[in-house]
Amino acid sequence: MTTFYPNSYATLTVTPGPLTVGTGGISTTGHIVSTGAAPGMAAGGSAGGSPPAPVVSTGASDSAGGATFGTGTVPSAGAMVVVTFASSYGANTPGISLDPANAATGSLVPYISSASGTGFTVSVENAPAASQANTTYAFSYVVIG
Repeated sequence: MTTFYPNSYATLTVTPGPLTVGTGGISTTGHIVSTGAAPGMAAGGSAGGSPPAPVVSTGASDSAGGATFGTGTVPSAGAMVVVTFASSYGANTPGISLDPANAATGSLVPYISSASGTGFTVSVENAPAASQANTTYAFSYVVIG
């Protein structure tokens, strides 16, 4: 195990490695595993009247995860899920990658309509069907701040 203190405010622990930190970036032959508290999620304003609450995937964190969501009555194109990070990225707006996790969600054409250091909003271009269970639509995300 090696512990590295690059700027006296960050700690990097390698167990057992290999991990290379250099001027060209960081590389590893293993997996990058994100841990931490799960973000909060709420139905967006376009999810319709009385939509079910989104369900955050087990093991999700601010850095990576997924969720399922549904709709209430009369949903429309627009904001479906509002994600609030468990720990803010501060004034920095992180980069966010979003992918539909099933065909039903893919047909909605999901995208990130807004993002900040405190969270992001998942919106859709196509209006979803009304009164769908919170297991109907699904997405995954990766955040790099």
